[in-house]
Amino acid sequence: MSNGGVEVERVFIGAGCNRIVNNVSWGACGLVAFGAQNAVAIFCPKTAQILTTLPGHKASVNCTCWIPSTKFAFKVKNAEHHFLLSGDTDGAIILWEFSVADREWTYVLQVPQPHKKGVTCISGIMISETDAVFASTSSDGAVYIWQLILPSSCGGDCKLSCLESLYVGSKPMVALSLAELPGSTGHLLLAMGGLDNKIHLYCGERTGKFVRACELKGHTDWIRSLDFSLPICTNGEMNTLLLAHFHIRYR
Repeated sequence: MSNGGVEVERVFIGAGCNRIVNNVSWGACGLVAFGAQNAVAIFCPKTAQILTTLPGHKASVNCTCWIPSTKFAFKVKNAEHHFLLSGDTDGAIILWEFSVADREWTYVLQVPQPHKKGVTCISGIMISETDAVFASTSSDGAVYIWQLILPSSCGGDCKLSCLESLYVGSKPMVALSLAELPGSTGHLLLAMGGLDNKIHLYCGERTGKFVRACELKGHTDWIRSLDFSLPICTNGEMNTLLLAHFHIRYR
């Protein structure tokens, strides 16, 4: 105390992770995000501490997705800013910006055209250092695919546009994964799985126009997670993708 004043210093932040599939995301910046009731908690694995919480959602946070995630860290080695998406049970999706230099967070925008029910999964990929594509799905049966143009310099604005909207029926999807088709410029592959025990594959262009390609059957219960690998080299060419997926069987 000095001159009769009282100094207050934060020494600990505690927050429990919402018990929802797809709630945790690991970013290329080395930080982990997860939903903690109506806030997004930012956790540092190196120090085993929650660094901060991001208020802004009016409902419980269901899922988070870093842009870029650890998978695409090689594309943004010197990035000064990283971005995070979070979706809640009201259908709202918020975009956050993290400044590596000053370790500060900024609320960027709320994604327009929100889902009518809770967001169940968000999945994104980096096309280049300033170009990303992400997809979101909800228990309302809708899947939206978005293009996100990131600022090339500090203080720039993000540009967001909806590439495609898909309706998957009464049995909603709860898991998504996006990938670029190897050896094909401008073509994307979207895998989705959910309550019908099937994996649905859609092909599309960078400008949208996603069409159903095929269905993969074999699971006997809800599909809870999907993830494409990065392109794998075979016969001297990067021409192969792997898709990992699993379900949880209830007894």
